[in-house]
Amino acid sequence: MNFMFKLFLIPFLFMSSSVARELSDIEERRVIRIIENLRQTSHVVLGNKRVRIAIHSIDNPQYFFESNFTIGRFLFGINKYRVGVNPIVFDKNISEEALEGVIAHELVHTEDYFLGSTIRTIIPIGLKIMRKKARRKYERQTDLKLVKKGKGLKMKAYRLWQYPLLEEDDLKVKKKEYLTPSEFDFLEEIRFLYPELIEKWIKNPPMSLEGFRSEFNKFINS
Repeated sequence: MNFMFKLFLIPFLFMSSSVARELSDIEERRVIRIIENLRQTSHVVLGNKRVRIAIHSIDNPQYFFESNFTIGRFLFGINKYRVGVNPIVFDKNISEEALEGVIAHELVHTEDYFLGSTIRTIIPIGLKIMRKKARRKYERQTDLKLVKKGKGLKMKAYRLWQYPLLEEDDLKVKKKEYLTPSEFDFLEEIRFLYPELIEKWIKNPPMSLEGFRSEFNKFINS
């Protein structure tokens, strides 16, 4: 396949296949309620009436949640987006706090799609998630944006719920690609006193708790 055709296929990489079971009405309403609350509070840019967000069920053993965009957004700039939820999370008794945290994370991705253009934003994001190093940076930047929005501890709750469900190798990957509970705790301690550091790290995130602490110590001693 040529390069442009591969780029055209990027939206389909996010599309889901058939699912073992669909979200129940109660589960879907629970997700929608959280999304609408976040759109009016921490993710206000998505409160724009032109932004439409649909919920769908996913059946991918590697993912519990996902955020994607429609072909209309990719080709024509129509502001329609999708948030995917694996019904298994409700079978595993995800807490309200953890659910809010991970949905807030997915909506940061939606904000990126909404605020950017196809050529300058959506295609580069698609390329990033295909490359391990770039994906790691992007997901940690996304978690740092949650810290800035005051949702860091919600996402910590999701990590604590998620970790026991993962195989050892998958757990190692998640701890590298996303902020860990210990990192969220550290960032929560300093985010009010040093918001400029959070802003700096959103642009260029450290890759470990030790990295955060090292940069913090250099900052306060400079």
